[in-house]
Amino acid sequence: GKWIGRLILPTAEEREEVKGVFLELLMTDSENQYCIGQVVNLRWSDESNLQTYVQLVTTDVNLVDRVRVSKREGNIHPERIDNWQNVDPLESLAGARPEDDLIVALPEPVVVEDTGVGRLSLYISREPMQISGRFYGLVKIIQFVGEDLFRVCHYNSNSQEFDGVEEIVYIPSVIVDRNGISPSQNQGLENSPVNGKGWYIYGAKNAQGKFVVQAIAPRALFSLKPKKVISGKKATLDYINYKYWQDQVAPKGDIANILLNPTKKQQTEISETPVWEEGEQALFMHVYGGIGGKKPELSPLGIFFGHFAFGITKVVREPLANELQFNLEYRQIYTHNCDGIVAGTISWMKYMGDRQWGWLGTRPTSEIIIKFKPMTEDYDFNGIKFSPLSYIVQELDVMAARYRTGDGTGATAVSPINSCVQDSSQALYTALNRMVAQLKLNPLIMKWLREHPDDEQTQRFTQLVNLVKALENHLTPLGKARADWRYETTTLGGFPVETPLKTLWQVAGSCRSLLPRFTNDQLAMIFLQFGASLWVLRTNQVGGYDPNIQAIVPTDFVFFVPRVDFSYQLSVISYQRIRQA
Repeated sequence: GKWIGRLILPTAEEREEVKGVFLELLMTDSENQYCIGQVVNLRWSDESNLQTYVQLVTTDVNLVDRVRVSKREGNIHPERIDNWQNVDPLESLAGARPEDDLIVALPEPVVVEDTGVGRLSLYISREPMQISGRFYGLVKIIQFVGEDLFRVCHYNSNSQEFDGVEEIVYIPSVIVDRNGISPSQNQGLENSPVNGKGWYIYGAKNAQGKFVVQAIAPRALFSLKPKKVISGKKATLDYINYKYWQDQVAPKGDIANILLNPTKKQQTEISETPVWEEGEQALFMHVYGGIGGKKPELSPLGIFFGHFAFGITKVVREPLANELQFNLEYRQIYTHNCDGIVAGTISWMKYMGDRQWGWLGTRPTSEIIIKFKPMTEDYDFNGIKFSPLSYIVQELDVMAARYRTGDGTGATAVSPINSCVQDSSQALYTALNRMVAQLKLNPLIMKWLREHPDDEQTQRFTQLVNLVKALENHLTPLGKARADWRYETTTLGGFPVETPLKTLWQVAGSCRSLLPRFTNDQLAMIFLQFGASLWVLRTNQVGGYDPNIQAIVPTDFVFFVPRVDFSYQLSVISYQRIRQA
């Protein structure tokens, strides 16, 4: 990002004047570098769609009694905004932690307002992205030289080898967590199996001029050239159902980058893989497993459910390597926790790669990128444009903002009816159903579809409608969505044990989105049956070697292929059949 800064929560007395939050500028675009170091106002733009979102999730915050118990367990709650009225999403983001230590990158476009009096004001149209480190490089680690210092060699884009400038960087040892586990290790980094392709290192220089590495990312993970290709419908379904979490796919310390192509009958050579174009976007699903070994996380009988999240990836040209890569941004629906993770938009480098707070070094993880044109490509019906992904992002942003405040209670916790996977699934369900409903009610779009039955966009839209129907059937096993899903009622911060019969009925209504890995795998197999290509990115405790930990694969009790009804598939769309779908 061109604009990077540290969020600062205004005092209760400053709120009316600020109309947002403060931002200490650490980096700007080329025209405004004189502002670096200044504290400016950060505000929402006045776009009507954005203001609808802001008003929807703006809420009064009054922390409930349960917060005191949760704090004693080490969890972090938004205490600084307690008893505030009309808390908007920027304030809930800046006030999520006890200190003003959240570093963010601002999404483009950033509008700068300078009235000549007082502070500058920046206006944004999307939520800031949480990041680690202001600067980055691409290096191969050559040698440990003592005292957490390492000799590295920079990548040379001309030779496409690591024969550039050598440098000594500081990769500090990190603080162990409350279980005595080190979030990352620097020991043996030079011997890592992913070191050959290089690491992206993120951070900044200290007072002694040494680059301090705050986050790392294995370059090979984001490559558009997979290590392995699985082809054919049955083979790809079996791979998701049984194989992709196996140890040999990504042994401890290593990664895997695998393409699943269900539309090819024969094993596809890597050189023949579908080409991604720069700027393409896609939805992805994330699941992590547990930490075992000498100081394991709680996993009775080896059962560990893990965590689920959606995200958006964009194909970008990374300037240092001058190659196309996946750029992953999570839309985390995350309960209040002891790890300092804040629900919202989080970069891969922050959520995974951060050496103190990320999961790269300690957990087994999976990202499944979904390449499915009916959902990932925009539509333009004679000037009426819409993007399916934008609907999904909006609903995920709404849910994340609700999680930061706990619907005003200041507390969210995992329960049978509210969790990362349940509420991410709710956001997906709501987004797709709202999108299709709005499009069907637009007479100009329906007229265009009737008049262009053989157009490529019409065929894509047909598949999109069928996908929505399939996902709806899967996510609503009782034939109807939970009432809180249909009406988006505020349920966070409640106590399900107080209403056992109601809770049991709600769980039954969304039981297929109860377990992270099960939901992830079932959705992946639905997309495969629609012909989507899936990119599976696996990591397994990557970085320096820690002999004290082992990976716990997220538990999945059921292995079956979800049934997809293709009875709505049409070669030519008619108005009547769309209404029926």
